[in-house]
Amino acid sequence: MRKIIVLLIVLLLSGCNNNTSGSKEKITIHFSNESLNFVPKDIEIYRGDALGEFLYRPTLPGYDFTEWKTNQELSVNENTIFTEETWLFPVFEEKSFEIQFVTNGDTTIEPVSILHTQSLILPDYTPEKEGYDFVGWYFDVEFTQRADQVTLLTRDITLYGYWTPKIYKLTFYISESTQIMVNFKAGDTVIPYEPLYPQDFIGWVEADSDILFDFSSMPQRDVTVYMKTGTNE
Repeated sequence: MRKIIVLLIVLLLSGCNNNTSGSKEKITIHFSNESLNFVPKDIEIYRGDALGEFLYRPTLPGYDFTEWKTNQELSVNENTIFTEETWLFPVFEEKSFEIQFVTNGDTTIEPVSILHTQSLILPDYTPEKEGYDFVGWYFDVEFTQRADQVTLLTRDITLYGYWTPKIYKLTFYISESTQIMVNFKAGDTVIPYEPLYPQDFIGWVEADSDILFDFSSMPQRDVTVYMKTGTNE
């Protein structure tokens, strides 16, 4: 009788050990890195357990992480129970970023929003400023980083417009074969060309005008002047 009792105890203990061993069987959860710039570490858990705090949130520049999914498109969270080896795939949502324009000119340009993978061709956004030529957009207010195109944004940005004074042309028309040209900017003072002849040269006038041209403050346009001769009465 004692032998039978001992045998039953041994069998019971053996059964308990087998159950304990079964409950402690580990499975591997794999994390796909197809969209990630690093290799995630596989995690081993016990069959029937959830990942809990081990289910981390990956980051990807320009995207918001939304969830993990299995290859059967089943959503997974920290409380999901796993019973077999599983591959998990991250799901990301592309973020939108705002571009603001500081034109430094006479016109304004409304902010533009683009997705991370979209591009903005900046020559399509050209402001105006009287008397100036628009050079282009810059990423910084000191105008050291030229921006010809914006793409793969990871944050909102501000662009700054850079200008140079417009260059105009002053033409001293002497004859059909002889003209002297001078570049100027609006507001410049230009010393007029003094011809050696004719002897009765008085000054320079624009076409269809008898008033001597004032070179002390040049206008915002190209100018052609012609010799006026005779007496200055």
